[in-house]
Amino acid sequence: MMAIVDGDDRLPFVVAEALGFSSGEVTEEELKKTVVEVIERNQKVVNKILKGNKGPIQALVGQVLKATGRKGDPAKIKELIELQLTN
Repeated sequence: MMAIVDGDDRLPFVVAEALGFSSGEVTEEELKKTVVEVIERNQKVVNKILKGNKGPIQALVGQVLKATGRKGDPAKIKELIELQLTN
């Protein structure tokens, strides 16, 4: 990465975004939609969570991140999953 930014006046994160290395942004609506899809595809994991085992929720967070191309804040994704599971 340093070879890429060496001699470039831009900040490294700006160069990374320009080259497509940054995760970018994803809207909350896109996250909500992806959370619903991931929950529907992972009923065994959901059942474990609903029975009180909160550990597997991280597996769902990982699935949402994978589906969005690593876009989104994991803490926000976890919050959306928990909200979806309580409704």
